[in-house]
Amino acid sequence: MNMMNLMNILILGSGGREHALYYKIVNDFINIKLKAEAKVKVYVLPGNAGIPEEDRVFLQVDDFEKIKSFAEEKKIDLIIPGSEYPLSLGIVDYFKSSNYSTKVFGPTKEAALLESSKIFAKNFMNKYAIPTARHFSLSGLADVDEAKIINDLNGNLVIKYDGLAQGKGVYVCSSREEANKSLDQMRAMFANNINFIIEEKLFGLELSIITIVDSMSGHYLIFPPARDHKKIGDGDLGANTGGMGALAPIPISEQLLSEIENKIIQPTLEGLKSEGIEYKGFLYFGLMLTANGPYLLEYNVRLGDPEAQVILPLIENNLIDLIEETLDGKLDQRKLKIKIRIKKDKKMLGVVLCSKGYPEKYEIDKEIIFKSNQTQTQNHTIIFHAGTKRVDDKIVTSGGRVMCVVAEGNSFADAREKAYEQCGQIAFDGCYYRKDIGIAQSLKRLKRLAVFISGTGSNLQALHENIINGSLKDLAEIVLVVSNNPDAPGILYARKMSIKTCVVDSRNLSRLQFETIVLSEILPMNLDYIVLAGFMRVLSPFFIQHYKDRIINIHPADPNCYRGNRGYEYAFENKLKETKITVHFVDESVDSGKIILQQDVDLSNVNTLQEIKQYGLSIEHQMYSKALAQVIMNQMV
Repeated sequence: MNMMNLMNILILGSGGREHALYYKIVNDFINIKLKAEAKVKVYVLPGNAGIPEEDRVFLQVDDFEKIKSFAEEKKIDLIIPGSEYPLSLGIVDYFKSSNYSTKVFGPTKEAALLESSKIFAKNFMNKYAIPTARHFSLSGLADVDEAKIINDLNGNLVIKYDGLAQGKGVYVCSSREEANKSLDQMRAMFANNINFIIEEKLFGLELSIITIVDSMSGHYLIFPPARDHKKIGDGDLGANTGGMGALAPIPISEQLLSEIENKIIQPTLEGLKSEGIEYKGFLYFGLMLTANGPYLLEYNVRLGDPEAQVILPLIENNLIDLIEETLDGKLDQRKLKIKIRIKKDKKMLGVVLCSKGYPEKYEIDKEIIFKSNQTQTQNHTIIFHAGTKRVDDKIVTSGGRVMCVVAEGNSFADAREKAYEQCGQIAFDGCYYRKDIGIAQSLKRLKRLAVFISGTGSNLQALHENIINGSLKDLAEIVLVVSNNPDAPGILYARKMSIKTCVVDSRNLSRLQFETIVLSEILPMNLDYIVLAGFMRVLSPFFIQHYKDRIINIHPADPNCYRGNRGYEYAFENKLKETKITVHFVDESVDSGKIILQQDVDLSNVNTLQEIKQYGLSIEHQMYSKALAQVIMNQMV
């Protein structure tokens, strides 16, 4: 730890994130073994009622002259801006230009444009080929392209105010009517002559990835993944907010993490370096996990709120150590000198309590009553204040989001129970909070699949492997493998993997007899989808009607050119230089159902039928899982 006898730290901000930073830094110095002379003093400007009065500084975060005077008076070594506002105004640049010894942890004013201008951010993403939604930049709410864009996207779009709006300048729309209503709301809030974007709405699961980065070295550290709950109402309904709750760590596969790093984090840092933009600070990546992989929704140039409240208590590293390593240019993830350590097998869940009417008009100055005598330590909870202030000997509300109750548990369900128990012990007039934070994570049901095979089951094996650690992880499970061939090698694989099997020898049965037996086995199993993987029988309308729009097949050809089970033979016999592989829903006609995913296959470098089959199957094995993930995610949304 690089510090003098006394290190003085100043945190800028007044929300729950700033309280969490204060809590983390103070407890780091209490919990670790330090030399006797090593001490820290933490101030928060202006802070809230959760911060001891003697540690609060009653100044404005945009008054840089007075902040500098305070820093000189108190010999502040390090300033940590909590919110994006002072960063967007250039506080890092201000202290650098003053040649004062105080260090400021965060991006420069130019780098802060990643959050303070949605248009700048989207142009940056596109320039450096970072996956993001298609978008249109508009100037003025009366732009002539506005109606055309809404119609072209059929109302499935997201409208974002270009500047900073504390999480309330984003409108997620599902219809033309909703889009036009959102534009009216923007006019009322921001006036007519503003810059904004309209982007295509993405479908999937949201994920928050927060990092510490050094753009010039390209080094970074990733904090535990988290998930925020943006909407005001249960079931993710209602208006967008700054965040109504969060949980961490969200389990993700190594494959997904690698994809996020390779496609999003690293290109971002390379882009910043290429532009000559220095960035040493927290960098937040708001992601959407789609069936086509992770897409970047937005950057934040600071810790997320309320994600910080559930992430920081999980981390065992000394936060000031990490910050100093970054500022000194010693952050070197690639050599693994530093790793983020988190509490083993622990989950954090936070619930935000807010004032009635938030995120619209709300009342303040409501006295907050804490009913329970039980300490937060006994209940494994932490109360992070946000919109609170002290009036005489009382604590009253002073903002829309009032506080965040965070609980630690052995599971999300355990943490959720503790958090909501603590929420019940806090009361103020108009207190509101969502009742469903963490429900989706603790009670999410995997989609139940039955895979039908007739032969080797290579697609079955690929599906199973992608369920274990690939694109289908946390989305599905194979509960049954059905075969019409008792000698199918795929049955042996299923049994080896402890997957239930159903073998009905079809050689001496009519189609109706075979399907009746199979249906008697599968109907009680509450299946979500039937996946045909090399199944060499055509299903009848009688069977299909039981699972309409829930039977999926992969066809090694373009259905417009060839239908049947000899797609690769057709390509070879007709000397095709290119073919297609098609994943589609099954209907009453052969290979004619709605297409889910289709991919071109270049055959110019393969010469034999065996080579065509091997090459085609290698594509099928990834493509089938990707298509199935797309179906499941779209249904979840």
